[in-house]
Amino acid sequence: MKKLWAILAGLSAAFCVVIVIEIISHKLYPLPENVDPNNYEQMAALLKKAPTGSLLIVALGHLLGMFVGVSISLRILKELSAAYIVGGLFMLLTLGNLFMLPHQTWFMVADIAAVLLGGLIPYMAFKKRLG
Repeated sequence: MKKLWAILAGLSAAFCVVIVIEIISHKLYPLPENVDPNNYEQMAALLKKAPTGSLLIVALGHLLGMFVGVSISLRILKELSAAYIVGGLFMLLTLGNLFMLPHQTWFMVADIAAVLLGGLIPYMAFKKRLG
């Protein structure tokens, strides 16, 4: 039961962080008024010319989301199994997002690297504490 709690808490925290960061991004870089966020073609066209700053904020949100999610799962369970599940699910959802809509290649590389780094930092700290 504790493992399930660690997974759910880690994923919930990760998604909360991503949502908050993306809200900030949308405040700084609002969608044009004539764009319907539910229209695939409009969003695909918009992503092709999205400002670099907005994409960097999204990548930062994914890095922080992964970092917080993995860290919380490690704090609750104090073993790697839940952190692997949280990290794996977060990565799968990130990849799904990247391939559902066309993204700029540099952003896809940066976002995957950010998610990996976000999971690696707490993992390395945990392994270091173990000795």
